[in-house]
Amino acid sequence: MPDFLYSNKAGNQRRESTDRQTTRRPGEPGRYLSAQSRVNDGKIRHILRGASPKGQTSGLIQRLATPGAISVSPCSTLPRQIFNRGGCGGGTDFTHNDFQSLSGVDAAGRALVWQADNLSIDFRLRNDMRLELGLLAGSEGWRMVDHFTGGSGTTLSHDNSSTLGSAALASATFTRLNTATLAAIEAALTAMAGSGVIDCNTLSIAGVGLPGVSFSFSDGFALKGIIGGTQGLRIRITSLAVDPVSRSYEIGLQYLICDDFGVDTADLYSPALAAFWVLQHRRSGNLPFINELDLSQSASGSF
Repeated sequence: MPDFLYSNKAGNQRRESTDRQTTRRPGEPGRYLSAQSRVNDGKIRHILRGASPKGQTSGLIQRLATPGAISVSPCSTLPRQIFNRGGCGGGTDFTHNDFQSLSGVDAAGRALVWQADNLSIDFRLRNDMRLELGLLAGSEGWRMVDHFTGGSGTTLSHDNSSTLGSAALASATFTRLNTATLAAIEAALTAMAGSGVIDCNTLSIAGVGLPGVSFSFSDGFALKGIIGGTQGLRIRITSLAVDPVSRSYEIGLQYLICDDFGVDTADLYSPALAAFWVLQHRRSGNLPFINELDLSQSASGSF
């Protein structure tokens, strides 16, 4: 039996004796019971206000003061797109055998085109491309040229384990993008939590200005030489687990970053690029294609 009950035993007996001597109607509480009821009422009011009575533990108070629960609705289908910007497979760098006008090209660019178009056969032009891209990207650069001159035009996808994908994951450019994406997701989850419902089916960061993806030589020569600036970005949720009590989350993301492997008149500043342009726009059988970085990431955090 707790010490508190032992220390009040004598007092309780005296109060009970006094109550028995007091005339009262059947069912009417004695003075001690009425007083004790008022004390208990006071303790309950203190608990509900969050003020702990002296000597009482705070566990009950914490449970009573817990905010309303946040409901979580999982995605009905995965993966689910939450961001989309730009796109590939269109524009003047994706047309072919169309004899683009050189209007607006400076004299140096025109000279490069004339030399490539009039003094070189296709085999020589392809070798010019292979030489420059081989110096920048090794065998991966040669693979790009062979795919272009092969004429299939099919998209090349590069995942985490590929040469370009692994380089992209390690790059400062992608790190900035991933950091900004997670910050936007946490802001969206915080806003949803404030409304009491976190719904994966409506989670979106569509209106967020994420940084552009343009790889430089500091990100790797292969990334710069083969892809460089990019034209499209899509971000998808592949998994999402939310703990509404601890306000934490775990998420899987898929980044689809695309770029056209093709050139237009804005690219006429080197012999290899002039060779590329002539093969694409003035010779048949060479088709531009899309390079797509398909990068998977997982992360955890709080909101």
